Amino acid sequence: MNTLIPFTREKSAVSLAQWLVRCHPAEFRNQYEDELNQVLRTLVRYGLDDGNDGTANYLWRVCIPDLCSSMIRERFNQWEENMKRNFGVWIGAGLIVLWVLYVGLTEARIFLHLPIKDPTIWLLGDTPANWAFTSLNVFIILAPILALILMAVPHIQFSRGAEEGDLAVIRLRKVTGASRVMILTASLISAMILFLLMFGGRL
Repeated sequence: MNTLIPFTREKSAVSLAQWLVRCHPAEFRNQYEDELNQVLRTLVRYGLDDGNDGTANYLWRVCIPDLCSSMIRERFNQWEENMKRNFGVWIGAGLIVLWVLYVGLTEARIFLHLPIKDPTIWLLGDTPANWAFTSLNVFIILAPILALILMAVPHIQFSRGAEEGDLAVIRLRKVTGASRVMILTASLISAMILFLLMFGGRL
């Protein structure tokens, strides 16, 4: 009965360690995953041949804590790098969120008659200065357009046409996930604003 304890502890430790390896960023996994899995297999083989729980203790006391700290460090480094690379994207997304909140609350108050305090009063007070009111209007008009530019720029690439050697072509690289949703939202809002600016007086 006791001979099964080391195997059980080792098996659970290896399963957890392999899961922690998979939780690392893709770049780390591509470089180190095979090597780490080989080390784990070697440790388990040594532990089973040795017939004691020394390997299991080593996995639980050293390997798993190291993998936990490594995962946190690598994920933080990845997040920090993404923040630096996509700083404009985060600003653009924030502008869209603020715009949707302001306009959504305003429209809900006006058309749905919800008992919501005027968002303009929240932001500017009961008697806003002219410059503050003008700034808010500029934000309502330009924020989605600026957000669209900030979010789309990182996905733009310049290339030369296949047939026209001197023709520069602008393409959007593949956009997926939340970035696609945010860019599509900003595009629709921007198109609506431009339409109202151009044709609103005629409607």
